[in-house]
Amino acid sequence: MNLSRYIFFIVPICIFTNFLLIDNCAIADANDCGQWGYAEMDLNEDCYVNMEDFAVFCDQWMLCSNPLDANCERLNKAVVVAHRGYSAIAPENTIAAFDACYGYADMVEFDVHSSLDSVLVVMHDETVDRTTNGTGLVSSFTLTELKALDAGSWFSSEFAGEQIPTLQESIEAILPAMTPCIERKAGTAQQYIDLLETMGVIDDVVIISFSESFLNDVLAINTDVKLGLLRNAAVDDPTLDSMIVRLKTNGIDILDWKHSNLDANDIKKIKSVGLEVYVWTVNDANTMEDLIDVGVEGITTDQPEIARTVVDQY
Repeated sequence: MNLSRYIFFIVPICIFTNFLLIDNCAIADANDCGQWGYAEMDLNEDCYVNMEDFAVFCDQWMLCSNPLDANCERLNKAVVVAHRGYSAIAPENTIAAFDACYGYADMVEFDVHSSLDSVLVVMHDETVDRTTNGTGLVSSFTLTELKALDAGSWFSSEFAGEQIPTLQESIEAILPAMTPCIERKAGTAQQYIDLLETMGVIDDVVIISFSESFLNDVLAINTDVKLGLLRNAAVDDPTLDSMIVRLKTNGIDILDWKHSNLDANDIKKIKSVGLEVYVWTVNDANTMEDLIDVGVEGITTDQPEIARTVVDQY
């Protein structure tokens, strides 16, 4: 719920109720509140509820999971996931695109393949053709050969000479300010876990994949890493019902779906078993608002700056 849409309902109620509270609370003994009825709203503990106290309480009551908690956890928020970095303004899946996310994204999503010499490197396609000056399969190049390619000029001359980063370099560029969201395109579960354990970042990353069997392979090695299953097909209710129970039972944390193929009932159903719902790829502010309103918890976008503005209004 966007509070600003309903402010004309909330404010009169709060003001009217506050006048009633002030009349009752003003007679409290400042030295001994006793068993008076408004202690929860007495935020500065002076045995008196004034407009400032009540306004804070009212705001938290509408927006927080626990309105009496000083560290109130806001509801209706969503995680901003930058798609291949800030790919609207910098070449996708490069350190430049990751650096551009600072101040906007909570998580940075990027794609990973394996080189000829078994180094995990960041590239969306299985070939280097679209986003570098080279041609051929990523898996046909050694790391040294991949590093010699220009991964920025295709986007803009401003980024000429930008290199293909390794998974390790990408994680180091993103942490600790943001969470790396690693989409596995190729490579074994053991390759990923070995690197993450060596770096000591198992608890600091998320791994997502369209392959449920790959995610299960990861869980068989290490159950501490947070995992998400990607989907893009139209929703089939019986299939979804069995899938979400299976995923939750197996230890998957997130179901990350193409946003145009999910409706509010699907989202409610997914969340009902304890899975988080993420969607991809959303670049329109109004659509982002609508998705947050129906309970989506993560929004993958090429436009993290727009998403940050939308999320912060909640």
